[in-house]
Amino acid sequence: MEAGMVGHTAALGQAALGQATGRSPAPPDAILGRLPGVVYQFKVCADGTWQFCYLSPGAETLFEVPVEEAYADHNALTRCLLPEDRAAHQALVEQASRERTPRDHEYQIRTPSGRVKWVHIQADPMPEPDGSVLWNGLITDITEHREGMRRIQHDRDRYKAIVEALPDLVCRSLPDGTLTYVNQAYCDYFGRGRDRLLGRNFMALIPEDEHAFVTESLKECHAGHPVKTYGHRVRRGDGEVRWVQWTDQAVLDQRGLVVELQCVGRDVTAQRRAEAALRASEHRFRQLFNAMQSGFALHDLVFDACGRPCDYRFLSVNPAFERLTGLNASALIGCTARAVLPDLEPVWIDTYAQVAMSGQSADFEQYTKALDKTFEVHAYCPQPGQFACIFLDISTRKRLEATLLEQATKDDLTGLANRRAFISRLEEELARLKRSSGREAAVLMIDLDHFKQINDSFGHHQGDVVLRHCAMLMRAALRRSDQVGRIGGEEFVILLPETDQAAARLFAERLRATIEQTPVEPPQGPPIKATISVGVTALRSVDTTIDTALARADAALYRAKRGGRNRVAMAEVSQTSQAETPDATIGR
Repeated sequence: MEAGMVGHTAALGQAALGQATGRSPAPPDAILGRLPGVVYQFKVCADGTWQFCYLSPGAETLFEVPVEEAYADHNALTRCLLPEDRAAHQALVEQASRERTPRDHEYQIRTPSGRVKWVHIQADPMPEPDGSVLWNGLITDITEHREGMRRIQHDRDRYKAIVEALPDLVCRSLPDGTLTYVNQAYCDYFGRGRDRLLGRNFMALIPEDEHAFVTESLKECHAGHPVKTYGHRVRRGDGEVRWVQWTDQAVLDQRGLVVELQCVGRDVTAQRRAEAALRASEHRFRQLFNAMQSGFALHDLVFDACGRPCDYRFLSVNPAFERLTGLNASALIGCTARAVLPDLEPVWIDTYAQVAMSGQSADFEQYTKALDKTFEVHAYCPQPGQFACIFLDISTRKRLEATLLEQATKDDLTGLANRRAFISRLEEELARLKRSSGREAAVLMIDLDHFKQINDSFGHHQGDVVLRHCAMLMRAALRRSDQVGRIGGEEFVILLPETDQAAARLFAERLRATIEQTPVEPPQGPPIKATISVGVTALRSVDTTIDTALARADAALYRAKRGGRNRVAMAEVSQTSQAETPDATIGR
């Protein structure tokens, strides 16, 4: 409350004395009741007694104490002070009364209802002829103000704690460069304490040949462009010169003028040195550029209206790029990737954008349908917003790897899965059954009957023809989810997922009949008839390993052999963990 207001209060208080002082009658409560807080007149008598001469109606709102009660007992309001503040309050009043000095204090009170409030007391003394002191004052409720200040201070402390913990260099400065705040990382980086930084111009930390550039960069940070990112050299406390990239944020007043700059910096010396090395090697690079076998391309990112990377533009390519992609450099330079390759997969743009924006290199292999090729790529960021890539066409290698994988998993003679590949698939199916209750699968063990006689009668070449013929018929009978493999000379095995034993038996009977009724028709000579014996078992989730199921199927196969061949036999129910022991004397 300004001194003028308290003086005005004093005038009102004088009027409040009424007949007791012989002055004008007390002002009506209707007037003082409109003032915020409590207007009061308090008398400290010469004999040391205290009394209220006037209290405005606001006392009941602020202190929750009736005015009449305060008139009768001045301690009615004093008792609202917190106990630990009462003695100090009395001492201050007595001292101010003796010294005739104005009062201006803040206290906490607790009202009769238990509410805790902050109040601000301002009062001016008026000495009386009888030696007493008349205090005219104003008491205002500042609870919301104090709480607001507490929240503001809390937010400031939290913000400061966050900023102080950052590894980045954070500072605030006036437009002329005078530092007003630096965080601990800033102090550590420059090797100076806050007492040597605050209030001083940060230009002292910058080499003189950078001053003009920095000054111009600061001018570019204004209301129309409040954020500016740029880099320059700085000199640390030990004299070392390093590169720092800064992002400056303009702090504006209501007129839009820059009153302060908030800056966040990060050391980019390593990146700058890499860029300098790249520039220094430009001549050597150009010599190698046209001779290198790897494709090379330099691009910059293209952003959409929202600032998101959406494309990239070709800046330079080498002859190997043209050879490996089939694209002509003259049709590329200055054009965007999507303009040249409309069907380009988004993963290319996403990956390159990450490299260009983060500065982190990337190594990856990627197929592109647009060129029907697979490339091995090393991408890096030569400067912000750009990326370069060095790549090889590995399409032939990938096809060879696929061929080798097929050879490693396929039977050379029949083209079916070999033993290792089939066993792996069978293990996957058993694991699936263990994870999912209620699922079923069946395994069929198949053996060509009297295959030795076919080899002896028609020769091994025709025997191979019979094997391929039977493999073809088996493959033709399968669903997409089924799997057939050759696990021995004339032994085959089939996996039927989602198939119970009844359905598996029907399948086996159809397959047996198909092979029996479809003899091999060699170019010369009579047809070669082949038959098969089949053992069928369920693949169960309780099976410890696939060997358990294979043993059951093999035992059922031997029963089919003993039963006369060219037939299907089902594994017995009791064969859950043990299989019949095959009769080694029975020829296949």
